[in-house]
Amino acid sequence: MRRGVCALSAALALALTGCAASTPPAAVGWSATAAAGDVVKVAVSSSLRAQLRVAATSATTSGGVTTTITIAGSYDMAADSGTMTATLPGGAIESGESVFGPDVVAVSPIPGKPTGTWGTLPRNEVKAHYLLRTPANDPSAVLHQLEHITAVERVGDETLGDVATTHLSGTLDQATLTRYLTADAKKLAGTVLGLLGVDRLPVDVWVSADGLVARVAIAYVVGDPDAQGISSGFIIDFRATTDPVPTTVPSSASTVAASDVRGILFG
Repeated sequence: MRRGVCALSAALALALTGCAASTPPAAVGWSATAAAGDVVKVAVSSSLRAQLRVAATSATTSGGVTTTITIAGSYDMAADSGTMTATLPGGAIESGESVFGPDVVAVSPIPGKPTGTWGTLPRNEVKAHYLLRTPANDPSAVLHQLEHITAVERVGDETLGDVATTHLSGTLDQATLTRYLTADAKKLAGTVLGLLGVDRLPVDVWVSADGLVARVAIAYVVGDPDAQGISSGFIIDFRATTDPVPTTVPSSASTVAASDVRGILFG
C-alpha cells in the first residue's frame, strides 16, 4: 500500500506541474551518511524561518470528473504572514484571496456580500474542510505537518526544473493529517483512511541544495475515481524569495466578522 501511494504522489507531482524530475549532474549538498529524517527536520526548520514563493495544486477526481484548484502567492514564514490566491476556472466562484496576519485571516469574496468585502476571523479559529487541504490555503500548515514526518527514507537525487534536490519519502499519521480539519472533516477523513485500511499516508518531500523544502506531495485513492471512488492529490512548491511579501490585512471599513471560512477555494 505505501509504495503504491508513494508512486501516485510522485506521479501527481509530475502530472500537475509538468516539471520533469531527473538525476542532476551533482548531488544535493547533504552528507551521504546523514539520516534521512534529519535532512527533512533541518529543511523544515530552515523553511519556517524563510521568505518563500508558493505554488500549489489540489486535484480531486470522482465520477470521472476532476476538480483542479491552483494556489499561488508568497509567505514570510518567520513573520507568519502572507497572501495566497486560489483559482478554479469555470467554478461558481473562480478565484479567492486569503491574507494572513500573525493573529488574523481575511478572505474574499464572501458569499452574499458586495464585491470587495472581506471576511475576517482569528487565525486560530480557521479550519480546513477537506483532507489534504489547509485552513484558508495556509502554506505554513504544510511545513508544520512535516515536523511530524516519520519513517523517512531517501529516494534519490532529482532536479525540479532547474533546482537540484534530494527526494525523500515518509509518512504522516492520522492525527497530523487531520490536525487542521473541522470535526466533521475529521470524521470523513477517518472514514477514508478506514477504507484504505491505514492510519497514515505516505508523503514525498524534496529538499533543495540550499537546505529548504522545495516540494511536498501527498495523495490517496479510494476505489475507482472514474466511478463512485475518489482520488485526491496535493502538491506544493516552495522557492526562496527576496521580493516583498504583501501582508496588509484589509481595513475594517471593508471587512465583516466571519464565523468560518467555507468553500472549496479556501480548503
